[in-house]
Amino acid sequence: MKIRNGFVSNSSSSSFIIAVKGGTLKEKTDEYCRELEKKLGKKFPFADFIREIFSCIKSNSKKFDVDDEIYEGYDEDEYWKEHQEMKKLVDEGYILYQVNVSSDGEEPVEYYLYSRADGIEFQSSDKTLIATQF
Repeated sequence: MKIRNGFVSNSSSSSFIIAVKGGTLKEKTDEYCRELEKKLGKKFPFADFIREIFSCIKSNSKKFDVDDEIYEGYDEDEYWKEHQEMKKLVDEGYILYQVNVSSDGEEPVEYYLYSRADGIEFQSSDKTLIATQF
């Protein structure tokens, strides 16, 4: 008989897409943070947390090529709709990044993003930074 001490954890991950236009992901997320600080004031109590979120996004992202991605297990109609929406963004001059976050990430902010990835929706006022769950 084998006895295991400790616990077994199933690692889970989630992802979402960030579309960037007119700059790099780093530049646009930095601009968005400054935009939020301007709107909410530098003394906004969660300003540091917002910066941590965008730092996590930048460190867990990779460029996303719509035509190279394979969606196994997706409903064909659902896949086609998402694919067309992403292609439209690319045609409009956006660069797409896939952000992958895990429930067992090293930083608490990564778990926070993982737990909310299905509902992530935001965009900068000039629409050069858009995040969405496809």
